[in-house]
Formats: sequence, structure tokens, C-alpha cells
Amino acid sequence: AEYMGNNQEKMSTAEEIARLILPWKAFFDDRYQRNYYYNPETNETTWELPKDVLARLKVVPKDVEDEDEERSEDNDDEKKQPGTNMEKFLGETIKEGGSRGEYMSRPARKQVERSLATEFSYRQGDEEYNIWYDKFLTDKKEKDREAALTRCDPEKDSGYTKADLMEKYSAYFCLHFARGCCCEGANCRFYHHLPSKEECDGIDQVKDIFGRTRFASSREDNGGIGSFMKETRTLHVADFRMPSGNDPLRQMYEILWRHFSAWGDIEDIHLFPNRGAAYIKFAHRCMAEFAKEAMMHQGLDLS
Repeated sequence: AEYMGNNQEKMSTAEEIARLILPWKAFFDDRYQRNYYYNPETNETTWELPKDVLARLKVVPKDVEDEDEERSEDNDDEKKQPGTNMEKFLGETIKEGGSRGEYMSRPARKQVERSLATEFSYRQGDEEYNIWYDKFLTDKKEKDREAALTRCDPEKDSGYTKADLMEKYSAYFCLHFARGCCCEGANCRFYHHLPSKEECDGIDQVKDIFGRTRFASSREDNGGIGSFMKETRTLHVADFRMPSGNDPLRQMYEILWRHFSAWGDIEDIHLFPNRGAAYIKFAHRCMAEFAKEAMMHQGLDLS
């Protein structure tokens, strides 16, 4: 790494780095095999240095810089290859990845004041779970469809939790956060932000993004957690009404993209207007898992 200061000096010693990050001190965590930082003046501990301290360092690893340049060149080549339905119908309106926001700059807020579990009464058999059929005893073969009571707003709800501060590399994402009904806020032991590609790659193959164990085969209604035998990245969206206008096909593509791209990077959308159905393919199966829970029983613009 090179120190890009006014005089373009190279950082040659650890003492020079220690002097620049004062009053912060660097320590090594044996469990997570990485450095963390402690400020004795404020008694604060963090994995990442504050932005003003990083500005003093201005460290640019040469190998990472070269890798980023190569990756950007590859991405440019990919963008030059048209052919997806999104490019055909949406064109320049596509914003890849979306805005994830600086969630680490604020604590996660409580989405609801109390758990929604208190709103439902107990039924005999509720606690008896059949692991073979992946359902509880009282689950119906065809569940009554009811509109979701809550919805996650990533821009307002995202923030750091105990998972970011204490279990940064071992925690999963909060299922209730995705559904918009977590009452723990910053005290939650799971992540309260949208998953990045790097975080998705770190999820165990036998677990979904929420830490639930995946099964050898998918459920008959495709409504379960999923199978570890197949990397399913496509969601089936059904029972929506086509818009009425001059270009209903383009409008519907825009509606689907706007609602589902908020949860992860989308590769393509296949729309079947006569059936009121669509297939949405995400860049990673964990993004599809997150979007599935976030959009379960949610309405679109016209529903």
C-alpha cells in the first residue's frame, strides 16, 4: 500500500500508521482474524475507522486498484451486450444495484412497537412441526391469502444492530426486518440492511439468508425455504392486474422492476400479460430469498 500524501511518501513503519490514527489504537481479533480499533478517550470499539481518520491515511492498495479496473472493464463489456427484457422495455431507467445507503451511520429503528405474534391466538397443534413435510400441524394445504400488515422500507429501516458490532461475520439477516415487523431495532441479533453480493457469497450453502436450514427438495407449492440441491434465483409473481394505458407492457415491466429491484440486483424479467404472471431472476439466490419474504402478500401499484 502507498500513502498518497502531499509529498507522496510511502508508509514504511507501523509507528507511522499508529501516529496517523490517534487517538484510535489498532488490535487484532484472533476469532475473526482481522483488526479492530479502540478509542480510549471515548471508550468506543469498532471494526472500521471513522471517515475522518481514513482521510488522513488515504491508503490505496495497488492490487485492489488494479482488480477494480479489470472488473470495471469486464462490466463495461457486459453492459454493451443487449438482449434482456429489462433493456428492451426499460432502457435507461434501469439503475443497477440501487441505492443501499450508509446504514452503518445510524442505529436500526424499530419497525413496530411490539411483536405481531401477540395479535394471534394460540391454536392446538401450533407448536407441533413436521420436519419431513416442512409445515406445522395446523397449516392448511392452501392457506388463506391475506394482505401483509407491514412492509419494509430500506431507506428508513436500515441501520446497524448488535450483529454488526458483535457478530459481524457469523450473523444472518433478520426475517422480521425483511417483512417490516421487527420490534428489536438496534438490539436485534440479525442484520437490518439489504444484502450485498459479498455478503450473499458468504452465506452457507445449507442455509438461507435468514439462517433457516434448507431442504433436499423443494415444497410442492414452492412456498418453503428452498432446496440446497439447486441455486434458485427466480421468483414467480402472480395474480396482478395489467395497467391500462398506451403502453401497458412497458408500464408493467417498470412496476415489477421498481418494486423488486429494491431488494437486490435483477438480471431479467419475463412477463406473461395474458396470465397475470411474471418471473424475476436475481443475480444471487440470497437476494431472491430476501425479496421473496419482503414482497410476500404485498400489493403492487395496481393491486
